[in-house]
Amino acid sequence: MRRTIFVFMILFFSTLTGVISSNINPELSQQIINESTGSINIQNNINTFNTTYNSKLIGTQMDLSWDDYVYSKTSDSQPSVLDFIQLNDNSYLFLLCPNHSGQILDNSTFNSDESILLHIDQNMSYIKSLIIEGGGCTSNRGSGMTNIIMSPDNQNLHILGVYYTASSARSLLNGSITIPSSGVGAKDHFVALSLNQNNFSVENFKVITPSLTYQYSSCDLTIYEGKYISNDEFGFIVQLSTFQNSFGNWRCNSYGFGNTTISTTNSGVGDSNENFVIYANHSLNFYQSERISGAFMQNNGAGDNLNSINPPQFLSDGGWVLSSSNIQYNNKNKSITGTLTSCQENNYRRVLPDTTGGFYYLCGTDNQTTDSVDVSLLYYNIYSSTSREINLGVGEITSRGMIMPTNDRIILSLSSLQTGLLVDNSSIYFGDFTLEINTTSQTILHADSSFALKYSGGGSHAMQVNKNIETRPVFSKSQSIMIQESGKDRIDELIILEYDSDSDSFSDRLDAFPNESSQNSDSDNDGFGDNPLGLNGDDCFYKSGNSTIDLAGCPDNDGDGYSNQGDVFQNDQTQQSDFDSDGYGDNSSGLFGDACPSTYGESTRDRYGCTDSDFDGWSDDYDMFSQESSQWNDTDGDSYGDEFNGYQGDACPSIAGSSTEDRFGCVDSDGDGYSDDGDDLFQNPTQWKDRDGDGYGDNQSETATMSDAFSADGTQWNDTDGDGHGDNPYGTQGDWFPNDATRW
Repeated sequence: MRRTIFVFMILFFSTLTGVISSNINPELSQQIINESTGSINIQNNINTFNTTYNSKLIGTQMDLSWDDYVYSKTSDSQPSVLDFIQLNDNSYLFLLCPNHSGQILDNSTFNSDESILLHIDQNMSYIKSLIIEGGGCTSNRGSGMTNIIMSPDNQNLHILGVYYTASSARSLLNGSITIPSSGVGAKDHFVALSLNQNNFSVENFKVITPSLTYQYSSCDLTIYEGKYISNDEFGFIVQLSTFQNSFGNWRCNSYGFGNTTISTTNSGVGDSNENFVIYANHSLNFYQSERISGAFMQNNGAGDNLNSINPPQFLSDGGWVLSSSNIQYNNKNKSITGTLTSCQENNYRRVLPDTTGGFYYLCGTDNQTTDSVDVSLLYYNIYSSTSREINLGVGEITSRGMIMPTNDRIILSLSSLQTGLLVDNSSIYFGDFTLEINTTSQTILHADSSFALKYSGGGSHAMQVNKNIETRPVFSKSQSIMIQESGKDRIDELIILEYDSDSDSFSDRLDAFPNESSQNSDSDNDGFGDNPLGLNGDDCFYKSGNSTIDLAGCPDNDGDGYSNQGDVFQNDQTQQSDFDSDGYGDNSSGLFGDACPSTYGESTRDRYGCTDSDFDGWSDDYDMFSQESSQWNDTDGDSYGDEFNGYQGDACPSIAGSSTEDRFGCVDSDGDGYSDDGDDLFQNPTQWKDRDGDGYGDNQSETATMSDAFSADGTQWNDTDGDGHGDNPYGTQGDWFPNDATRW
């Protein structure tokens, strides 16, 4: 499929450094250099173009072709485009006059003079269409459907047009709408259709017929391109062309639009062209109208030039502004009205409304010092009464129209074949050229060649006999900007511009990263671009992921920034690597963080991941018994582990001791291996047991002292003469003769 789409980017910039020349005679160029005065050196800036600035409009051309929407046609000619808009879903509507017969993709057939409403999607593919059977359309807007009205919320769709009849009635849409006959002489009837957005079925319609005072003459009504639309109402502008003969009879002098009527105000013999603003709600109830301007030419040629009639333009609130010998304005309810004095150079006569109740217009002022013209772009807001001026430069220019693609940018097409336009006292433009103006910073930039268009030709063009309209820029801005260049009304000549904020030749609509020039697609929709060499390039562009550290855009279960394939701990966001492969993460502050990340270890109790030789869970560095798994701590430092049930467990873990016989690690004052608490004679290292409690120990060994000869008798402990009777005469079987073995 061939299409025409211009993709453009608007960024902020500071100074204009580029210069372009077109259609310039070298001798003229040299003459201007020779005639330049003062200290300004512009010679090196002529016929050069420096692209070092940061902002420009970029276009990539594609073709929109009628052939993509028809099975057959009787001519190679392209339909004329009468109106066009973009919907909120980025699809497009076109109102066409085909100029030939044929068959559309849905098999419906059309004649050459039957208006067609065409709906295509954002990729220029066919969706649906409506053929207004009954004929009557012309490519110059003289007859047929001419205007699309779609409310901003896309809930109300209407099409407006004019159909003429004479002695016979006209039937539209297979007889569902009848336009009455008008007698002798062709007379225009206003037609409005309300359509269902989903299938284009007609839900409501109005036919407005003229009020006739003289049946033998024609009655001409024209609808201009300009319109005002809100979610509640809409407005449009018409021209009523009529004639009063020498008998005082008007061809027609009025149309009754419901509760409001438009009627001519001129008198005398001659032709009259008058402009009216008409308002209606979306139920097609017309409730307000106003005559704005008009012209009258007498039969003898005296009076106004009907070919230079200048219609008003809508302001953002539905009011209007009219540029003629001066500039007049009204808000919609007429509470604000006024007039601005026109500039000396009024051949520009172009007004460009913004979205805040203001408008821009070109102004030229004769400069006696330089014997040239100071060119400015002036702004006035009717609500705040504020004005400002953007100085464009010095030179004699002709306006080729201007458009406002965004709220802070104006594209201004100019021509200067004699003097050139000197901008910023440094750069001069010759021939046809287009400027991009930042209305906020008031900086000026040479626009990209894709915007080198003739937006309006100036003057007027004939609609049909005695119907004239000033050639205006025709454009529609939404997600895209649609432009109909002056003098080019064919569908294949319509230009569609789409925003390309990062200048990567991919429109924002198609660019997954509209503000990053190194990326434009995201196959897995994870926010990481498919270009691996671009910013945040996706390392897994066919699999959605959220990793950002080791790899970008790969699955990351725990959301720690590390991809699953690069994360040893895929479900623990506090850990990702394990250098020593011991199962404990290298992040010491994370869950189960490895205190010894470079050394394999299995410790778990004092710290994780350090060497634990006896596998008791305590690392060797903090294990007092690194080779004994049942012990690891020795609080009192006596070399006996605190674990009582462990190997040689310390019975007195908080008091250093050396006992080993009755228990380990308790105080053993006499060093006999028995703890003091378990030693009956804790001051005698040779004794520890005194079974009879008489103070003498049970140990009878040769080296023992204070041995108890009667270990079971508390009343006896010694037997000096060895006669078997204790030395204590008062004790059991006491020996009264302890030194005589023969007596006791």
